[in-house]
Amino acid sequence: MSYRQDTDCTAMASRDHDNNFNFLRLLAASMVIFAHAYDLRPDLGQQGFPASTFGLGLGGLGVAIFFTLSGYLIFASLQRGTPPGRFARSRILRLFPALIACSLVLGISLYPFSPLDLRHYITDPHLWRFMLGNASLFWNVQGIPGIFSGNPFPDAIDGSLWTLPYEALCYAVVASIFFAGAFRPALARYTFALGFLLYGLYWAGTQALGHPAGYWHRLDLLAGVSFSFALGMLAAAIRLKTVRPWALALAIGLGIAGHHTALAEASARLAIAAVTFFIAFSSTKLLLHLRRLPDYSYGIYIYAFPIQQGLIATHLELAPIPHACIALLLVLLPAALSWHLIEKPALALKNHPLFA
Repeated sequence: MSYRQDTDCTAMASRDHDNNFNFLRLLAASMVIFAHAYDLRPDLGQQGFPASTFGLGLGGLGVAIFFTLSGYLIFASLQRGTPPGRFARSRILRLFPALIACSLVLGISLYPFSPLDLRHYITDPHLWRFMLGNASLFWNVQGIPGIFSGNPFPDAIDGSLWTLPYEALCYAVVASIFFAGAFRPALARYTFALGFLLYGLYWAGTQALGHPAGYWHRLDLLAGVSFSFALGMLAAAIRLKTVRPWALALAIGLGIAGHHTALAEASARLAIAAVTFFIAFSSTKLLLHLRRLPDYSYGIYIYAFPIQQGLIATHLELAPIPHACIALLLVLLPAALSWHLIEKPALALKNHPLFA
């Protein structure tokens, strides 16, 4: 899951409870869990969760939703004149406290899966590299020797964390461009046009030359998630508050039509963004009741993957759907504790004189 939205911005965008962002984030986090239930058990011979009409799997859909909403909220915050210091402070308080706590909690809770005794476990440099690396956000460390060694993917302890550096990079780049003045009213349309032109040229180039491999594969990942982020920014820039049915149908049609073209990923992410904002601003009775849901999505996203690996390590031969349902129930506790004890109190510190 990407993944992360700014709840400081969410409080702004939803102070009148006029959107369904929290529901969408919970839905996206659940999508990632169900996708991983298939991805982590290839030994069962089950096919992966069916790909979407647009060519992205269920997990990719969830991450695209996260980045689309994040782009909207971040750009809306910048448009309101948030000073650079406050912007950076809010982002840091949103991302790091819960991530640091998660790294520590995982370091402790993974001990039962280790073949080492306690003394050797707590002095194992691999454990400390895992905790400190992931707590830093930008150094993604996955494997600890002996942990989940019997699983199909023993070197992946919290595979969902890969999206967080990309999200932080989107924050930093967009804020830098914004504070440089490139999104002033007189320039904004040209900045957006240039940005989307560069995305189009990139995907046209990869269609002709092939997608980057190895280490440079990260460029492909960045292009995809940042394009969803940019679509969210554009929605905030035009003050989008509803998606007409004809616009939704047009975006979905473009997503389907572009599936086998050089702009397949762009058209897919455009369709996903249209569906996301259509749901985000819908006012059906069920969604109205769900608008006051607490934002457990970050905790679900960062804790679900190791819980799923732990379920597999217990040798329970669960089919993917029961596996995902059990993981979703189990992750609610650490997600709730993370929100109420860490994330929400951390966000309250953004106005503290010490940080100001």
